[in-house]
Amino acid sequence: PGGDGTEIDWEALLSLGEQQALSIARLLYHRPRFAILDECTSAVGKGLERRLFELARDLGISCVTITHRPALKEHHGRMLKLTGALEEDGRGWSLSDLPEIGKQARRSRVVDEKEAERIIEAGMESSRAARIGESSPQTSSAHELAETRSRFYVERQATKQASRTSAEQVVRERWPGSFKRLVAVVRLGLEKPEERRAAAKNLAAIGAFLVMHVQAAWLLWRGQTGIMLASMCNNRLRFWCEILANFIVWPVSTYIDQAVK
Repeated sequence: PGGDGTEIDWEALLSLGEQQALSIARLLYHRPRFAILDECTSAVGKGLERRLFELARDLGISCVTITHRPALKEHHGRMLKLTGALEEDGRGWSLSDLPEIGKQARRSRVVDEKEAERIIEAGMESSRAARIGESSPQTSSAHELAETRSRFYVERQATKQASRTSAEQVVRERWPGSFKRLVAVVRLGLEKPEERRAAAKNLAAIGAFLVMHVQAAWLLWRGQTGIMLASMCNNRLRFWCEILANFIVWPVSTYIDQAVK
């Protein structure tokens, strides 16, 4: 979701390279002990790819990378290659050591937050200096594209926020009180003639059912009182007549209650 809780299709808004760069940022933020990377740098430049693995090594993140790019050998200590020659070696794969990693010192995983921030900031500073030193048209255009997309998203969110705020202000200025806003909503729902006719029918039916409900409640209360008086006066005929009347009024009252609901 976006900053205001709306759902955003990031796959449509961001390019594949920007999505991979965002995944790299998440990896450096969480700093796991192991990271399985499946073609995670296929759409980013070589500079960002190199900085990713250098920062991962400095932070002590062990990367298990699935890739077809031979240039990544220099950032790994071993290579598992699927040969497919099952009949020849009985395995179909080969595991070999890569000498390039021996030139670089292995480091333990960084646990301290401040130390991790210092390493990442130093890596970002060096990458900025390298980008300024290179200043090739390709890197400049990629940087300008990222800046343009960022500005577009910020402007889009600001436009949404401004339109939502202005609409709320218009409603409050036109109908300052809560009761007036309620009346306006009711009038808005009764603009069409068929809506007004349906509302009138519903109100008439509810009014009729309420009148019948009051009358049925009065008959039930009167019947209960009559049963008590008949019992006190030892009037058996009236006693049974009141009970019979209650048996008739009670289901009618229940039906009216359900209709009113």
